[in-house]
Amino acid sequence: MKVTVIGGRELTAGHRRLWSRLQRCDPEVASPFFCPELTLAAAAVRRDVHVGLVYQGAELVGFFPFQRGESSEGEAVAAGFSDFQGVVLAPGVEWTAAELIGGCGLSRWRFDHLVSGQRPFGRYHRERWESPYLDLSQGYEAYVRRRRRDGSRLFENLGRKRRKLEREVGPVRFAEHVGEPQTLRWLMRLKSEQYRRTGTWDRFGLPWVVALFERLQQIQHAHFGGLLSVLYAGDEMVAAHMGLRSHTSWHWWFPTYDPRFAKYSAGLILLLAMAERAAARGIGRIDLGRGESRYKRRLMSASVWVAGGCVTL
Repeated sequence: MKVTVIGGRELTAGHRRLWSRLQRCDPEVASPFFCPELTLAAAAVRRDVHVGLVYQGAELVGFFPFQRGESSEGEAVAAGFSDFQGVVLAPGVEWTAAELIGGCGLSRWRFDHLVSGQRPFGRYHRERWESPYLDLSQGYEAYVRRRRRDGSRLFENLGRKRRKLEREVGPVRFAEHVGEPQTLRWLMRLKSEQYRRTGTWDRFGLPWVVALFERLQQIQHAHFGGLLSVLYAGDEMVAAHMGLRSHTSWHWWFPTYDPRFAKYSAGLILLLAMAERAAARGIGRIDLGRGESRYKRRLMSASVWVAGGCVTL
């Protein structure tokens, strides 16, 4: 194999078509985090985004997006925000992690959400975590029935809370995507306030992050989109979520809710509304991202494994 590196902004329409075609061949890289549009959006707001073009002979057979730091160190595109990481390759390509990373001119590549099925990276794993998801492949009602069979009473509880929200605030409605900039600013403001309350790093204090989210909100393709979903009660926005969608999966990414409506579990009502809409659209799963949150355990159908570590040459 041979690797040629280009800047993220140098991806051509032909590159994007092939990349998307290869992505559809491998369910493990079906997540929107592997879509070329995410790399292009990140490259538009950061100058350190690159792509390794993987060749087998004269044939282009893969794409490896990364960010290059100082001293030839690399990490995933949008590191700190990327919930799935790895390389997109044609079936049957033989490769090693050392060939890939070295071919990109890197001395090391750090990862913290690497899909665990890419075996050549296996020797570099240091930690592994479960990343849960909702299985909607048989439809929303089938998903709910399976969870109820497993003993979950969450759906009944959320149904009561939704009815209470409607009685006390107003009719509940769900918008799959809102393209208005002020709605995104509302979400980012609430998230920043949450980060300050909890003593957590405010991600939206970084200008490039704000610019990336503004760009993603406007991208709406059949196989990729940045979806700003909103739950309303009457005229009130009670919860919102900024996530990413590919042709088969929707990623639960940055949710928030107005603290005035905390008692209604508005964020979880929003998530179930997303699940119902996803199933209706033929999207087979909602990934929740790695983590041990109680609500994820209560809602998840199953999980995949992601790994953390570093390829060092």
